[in-house]
Amino acid sequence: MLNIKEVITKPIFIILASLAIILFIISIILQIVAANKTIKPQTLPRPSLKTDIIQPISLQYRYSGQIPQLTTKLSVFSVPQNTDQFQKPFLTELGKNFNFTQSPALDQGIEFSTAIFTKPNADLVISYPPLIIEYGNYQSTQRPKNLIDSEQFINLAKSFLAAKNILTNTVTLDNGYVQLLQTDQQGIGLPVSDPNLADYVSVNFNYLLDGKPLIDIRRRDYPVKLVFNLDSSIRKATIIYPPTLIDIVGTADITTPDQALQAINNGQGNFSKLNNPTVAYTELNQNDMSTATFNSVELVYVYDYDSSSIQPFYRFQGYGYTQDGEKIEVGVIITALPQDLYQK
Repeated sequence: MLNIKEVITKPIFIILASLAIILFIISIILQIVAANKTIKPQTLPRPSLKTDIIQPISLQYRYSGQIPQLTTKLSVFSVPQNTDQFQKPFLTELGKNFNFTQSPALDQGIEFSTAIFTKPNADLVISYPPLIIEYGNYQSTQRPKNLIDSEQFINLAKSFLAAKNILTNTVTLDNGYVQLLQTDQQGIGLPVSDPNLADYVSVNFNYLLDGKPLIDIRRRDYPVKLVFNLDSSIRKATIIYPPTLIDIVGTADITTPDQALQAINNGQGNFSKLNNPTVAYTELNQNDMSTATFNSVELVYVYDYDSSSIQPFYRFQGYGYTQDGEKIEVGVIITALPQDLYQK
């Protein structure tokens, strides 16, 4: 019978245990050093997206009220390439988590690749890069007599994500946002406030990194969107898989919100939202707007998989009016880093 006391008192065990402790301490020290390292000019990769804010002369983005003062220093991260993503073992395991046992149909494209799992009344599509999971369950359901409350739907959503083994130790979830949806003639879900008009319930989450929302540079929206039938069964899930490896590059002094707003009015930044929420499809650009007013600003982290980096951005949100007087939602993201930190 194995004697634990004898094992742990052997010299080789003591040496290995000591080495493990030393390596752990060294890794902690390196993280602390990196966290306090100031980023030097011309060392960071530029965001991969080109600006889509092209100002008509008559339009100025304004801020309603006083712009809040936020933190003055934030971390910047790099994302090492994960070669295990979109490999057969990973895809097979992910498929099993969604109860698909067969091998997926693979389509290796030039810009991105897809893996498709299918079975009666359900499908799972995984695309890369970035790694996006789209699940659909199309079994018919019946409308319940009573609808469970928002907190119960949030708990169901968290249980679903945990069961599918989606979350990594690099991020956490925010509190979640619940919406009632009514489908139009094209089957598109539009928000409603009356439960009697609702066909589905959506639960959306942000990822949090160091307490701030982490968004994808291209989608710029909730990275986790779950749609439930009214009987609480899952109908759809769209999930941008979070980075599994994140290294801190260092810290940097950031620009102020006032400077960021001025940069937007000088033609910088990208729309994170530009739509009429009461219409299924919105085809708008900045030239359609007559006014634009922001009423909130926050700091977010933006994951740019093309440059393998996570950098701080400002996210301004508010409303505007089109030339025809239609009220629309407006959101803009813009880097919070000074331009001299970027590589030329």
